[in-house]
Amino acid sequence: MIYIKLNFPPVGMRALKTIIAIFIVLALGELFHSGAPVYALFAAVLTMRDTVANSVSFGIARIISILIGGSLGLAYLALGVNTLPSYLSIPLLCAGAFAALYSTLLIKNTTSTAYALLMLFIVYFGSTGHQYEDVFRRIVETVAGIVVAVLINKFINFKSVSAPSDREQQ
Repeated sequence: MIYIKLNFPPVGMRALKTIIAIFIVLALGELFHSGAPVYALFAAVLTMRDTVANSVSFGIARIISILIGGSLGLAYLALGVNTLPSYLSIPLLCAGAFAALYSTLLIKNTTSTAYALLMLFIVYFGSTGHQYEDVFRRIVETVAGIVVAVLINKFINFKSVSAPSDREQQ
């Protein structure tokens, strides 16, 4: 009889914690009838780091980024920049991107730069007409995903279980 030995790489602790965080975010989304909690899922997956301290640090940077980008995006929508002709709206949107970028430099938190820019663009281009509710939902979902990831990272610790070595089996 021929046996084929397959060697699968072990699944790490962070991968298991990420799956648990995904499950909890999806369950909370179902519980609160929030539809697809995409922003909470993004936040939970991105916030799960190798240590609790790194998760907290990244989570704080992420919250700062959504506040900067979300505020600029809302200001642009409130001012009607999205209704202007493109020869005006494009330079103004670039100015907003610069403002988001420079804001993160001023507060010495460049970790949040990319996410602040993304939030600006998501708010600006992704508004469904209920822009304030959309931004509020994005902020709440993002914070929820961050909190779930940090709590899972802090309180879930599996004992390391390894398969017996060939020597131990003899």
